[in-house]
Amino acid sequence: MKNIHLMNREYKDFVPLVIGNHKCEPEHRVESYKINEYMLYFVIEGEGVFVKPDKTYNVTKGHAFLMRPGEICSCYSDKSDPWHYMWIHFDGLQAKQFDKFSDVFYVGEDFIKAMFKCFEMKKNAQEYVAGMLFILYSKLLVTKSKEDYASKVKAYIDSKYAYDIKIQDIADEFAITRKHLNRVFKVKYNVTIQQYLIGKRLDSAKRFLEFGYSVEQSANMSGYKDSFNFSKAFKKQYGVSPTEYKKNLN
Repeated sequence: MKNIHLMNREYKDFVPLVIGNHKCEPEHRVESYKINEYMLYFVIEGEGVFVKPDKTYNVTKGHAFLMRPGEICSCYSDKSDPWHYMWIHFDGLQAKQFDKFSDVFYVGEDFIKAMFKCFEMKKNAQEYVAGMLFILYSKLLVTKSKEDYASKVKAYIDSKYAYDIKIQDIADEFAITRKHLNRVFKVKYNVTIQQYLIGKRLDSAKRFLEFGYSVEQSANMSGYKDSFNFSKAFKKQYGVSPTEYKKNLN
C-alpha cells in the first residue's frame, strides 16, 4: 500500500489531498466509515464490491467508484480476482459537482493509466492530479448525457418486452453501439440489458400464471415463442417449472 499526502498549492476548484494505491489480498475489506471529503477509487485490475447503505455494486477493471462526504460506505475485493486500485481524496469549491454523477462509472483503462502516472512524479503531483480531475469531470459530463440512454432503454423494454426484440434492435433504435449501450445500462442498473429483459419477461409470465392463464399463454404474452426455452428460463429463475408453479398455486 502506498499513500502520498500532496503539497497544498492552494488551488480552489479541485484540491487533491491524498493519493494512494493498493494491491489487495483476496476478500480484503475496507470497513464502513464516514469521510469528510470526496474519495475516488479507480480499479486498475481485478474486481470487488462497493457497498452503500441502499445499494451494492460489483466493480470491475476500468471502472471507478465515488464516496461522498458524510456517506458511510465499505468495499471489499473479490475472492478469486482481487482488485488493485488507486484512490484520490479531494475537496474544493467544485468538488460538489461530482454529486451529479453515478456512484460507479466507467472511465477506461487508458484514463486510469494516465492517472497512475502521478506516482512517478517527484514534483507537481498535485497540479497533475488536479488537471486529471478536471479532465474526468468533463468526461463524465459527456458520459452523463449518454447515460440517459440507459433509462430510455429501460422504458423501451418495459413497453415492448412482449415483442420479439433483440439487444441489437435496441442499439439500432437509439443509434448507439451495442457494447457501449450495455456498458452504460449496467453501470446504471447493475445488470446487463439481456438480464433485465429476461427478468422482465419472467416476472410478467409469473403474474400471468397467477392470473389463471395457461403456461403457453403466459409464455406467449411475455415474449417467449418457444415453450421449452421459457420453461428452462423460468425454472432457472424460480427453482420450479412454470407447470409446477401453476400447480402449486392451485
